[in-house]
Amino acid sequence: MITSPMTLTRSVSGWILGIVVLAFGAFAAIDAFARGFFYTGIATSFGTMALVMLITWTLILPRLVVEPEAVVVHNATNVVRIPWAKLREAQDVYFVELTDTDGVVTRVWSAPVQGMGQRRKALRAKAADADLLRHGVDPSQVEDRAAKLREGQGISAQVMRYKDAQLKAVEAGELDADAVNAEVTKTWLSLQWIMFGVVAVATVVLLVIA
Repeated sequence: MITSPMTLTRSVSGWILGIVVLAFGAFAAIDAFARGFFYTGIATSFGTMALVMLITWTLILPRLVVEPEAVVVHNATNVVRIPWAKLREAQDVYFVELTDTDGVVTRVWSAPVQGMGQRRKALRAKAADADLLRHGVDPSQVEDRAAKLREGQGISAQVMRYKDAQLKAVEAGELDADAVNAEVTKTWLSLQWIMFGVVAVATVVLLVIA
């Protein structure tokens, strides 16, 4: 049973790239100021800020978090919160895909599936599901499917096992049933991308002036 939020996926390379870009940008800006190129230094500072923002929002912040009541997907453009009772299944395709009870698929961009063999296997499974749906058969009702989704050490299998544990906790009265059965929510991260756009435009204007 999950008692506090846990992060299942996070990008280490994003942190490394962000630090390198920040260090290089700071050095370039200081060098420009030291040489008397004021506008170039300002433009370099804004450009570095824009790059760090882009790296942060596309590589560092995206992650998959499991909470006591829900699984939360932080992607570059939105945050999707799927309460455990609303999660139908999790699968590995090119990325980990979470499907809610309404059939809406949410891709976890911070969790790409590793290995071509595993990807081919996942794609074949998805094609088989599509074929069943064309014939009016719900793939989730196929015998042994539930067990197969929980096999292995992949992220999607972990999520399904966490779901089982949390729903059992609800049955035992250890979790709030209303919270676990709440609606799926999707929050768009518009403000942060507007901020990025403003900084990027300011960088271009300063470069023209310089």
